[in-house]
Amino acid sequence: MASFKGDIKSRALNMDIALNVILPYDHPHDYSRNPCKTLWLLHGQGSSASSWMRWTSIERYAMQHGFAVIMPEVQRSFYRNTAYGMDYFTFVAEELPRLCREMFRLSDKREDNYIAGLSMGGYGALKVGLTHPEQYGTIASFSGAVDLGKMFQSMGDSLDPKSLAEYQGIFGTEMQLLPEDDILHLTREHARLPKEQQCRFFISCGTEDNIPTLYESNVEYVKLLKELGLDCIWFEQKGIHEWGVWDEAVREALNRFDGERIYYV
Repeated sequence: MASFKGDIKSRALNMDIALNVILPYDHPHDYSRNPCKTLWLLHGQGSSASSWMRWTSIERYAMQHGFAVIMPEVQRSFYRNTAYGMDYFTFVAEELPRLCREMFRLSDKREDNYIAGLSMGGYGALKVGLTHPEQYGTIASFSGAVDLGKMFQSMGDSLDPKSLAEYQGIFGTEMQLLPEDDILHLTREHARLPKEQQCRFFISCGTEDNIPTLYESNVEYVKLLKELGLDCIWFEQKGIHEWGVWDEAVREALNRFDGERIYYV
């Protein structure tokens, strides 16, 4: 395995930004002939580009499956081109894949590309994947914020002034949920695509998740996916909004979509 932690220059953001990368170069796979499958793995609110490496066994899972893993930094942006002017969505959805494929030998086939994330990153993975289904064969969301409308409603007037200012800086002063930010709308539009252009979905959440309405929202989202006839795996487990749940979720997602693998040493 090779693991890199560094910074890249983003033109979309007009600044250097952190990026963590795992490359399974010593996996028994001929990368000279077949570029690497890639998991684009997104962090949650309050986490960073290094969080998946610090708190899970993602490097071991990458080795098992022979996947490269790309873990970008987006601060607390909700993977959005924010109202305050920072284009994080453009960075993750458009610029990052191009830069990484220039630097590393990564496959550009949609069936070789998986996008996943936890919490805010689950929302980000769904938004990026549903907006660009031509790039990803699989989308996975772990304890994801799948229904921002319900989340905004549940906040009500409970936000303190600092938190309110932060969300308004991201979504605008009215905090209106635009169609391009609404996972439910994007999912219904996605279901209109021909079957061969549709993504597979892996949705998971802890049954005791302590974020208000989150578990219920994920259950309802899976119901919508199935009603729309989309290929979906629902994986629930006992647990709250924490890393033990997400470590198990990413391991299960890779096993379900790539088959269980032995651990190469």
